[in-house]
Amino acid sequence: MIVIFYGPGKGKSSAAAGIALRAWGQGKRVLYLAFLKSRNISGEFKAMQTINSSELVLATFGRECPYPEQECCPGQRECLVLDNNITTDDVAAAQGGINYALQQVKSGQWDLVILDELLNGYVLYPDLQQSIICLLEEAGDVDLVLTGRPGPEEILGRGELVTELRKISHPFDTGISARKGIDY
Repeated sequence: MIVIFYGPGKGKSSAAAGIALRAWGQGKRVLYLAFLKSRNISGEFKAMQTINSSELVLATFGRECPYPEQECCPGQRECLVLDNNITTDDVAAAQGGINYALQQVKSGQWDLVILDELLNGYVLYPDLQQSIICLLEEAGDVDLVLTGRPGPEEILGRGELVTELRKISHPFDTGISARKGIDY
């Protein structure tokens, strides 16, 4: 099954992490791959590392946060990959992540593979779009969960469970910073 959580609302990665934890709790083998993100800030990543199970594995393919011991981004959000600051290293990391995901999907080792923020990568890295489509086509019996803000029709049409999350209100709109345990 292909599950997609997309849209401008909060909760896409949280939903994916919830499914990962639920599946792992039911004895499934889960691989959580995060694109465009660092592993050293997010609470869900810290929790998965604390669980320390060979049946629930995390790998990231994004920029590392330059402030690992600080509250969420005291700098200028340097760890975020956006359409105006993509580097060749970012593209290489994404391609490496897609190649790794394809290899892992074909390995038969996993029941569920989470592809967090892959939809953002689909839009940010047009040269990688065909590789992403290939990944979806090769999934076979492996369940996939994809997240990201954009909802490209060519991807949404492949999902059996597709949920759009839209923002009604958000603390960011009133100048409130990201909160540990809620936003990261």
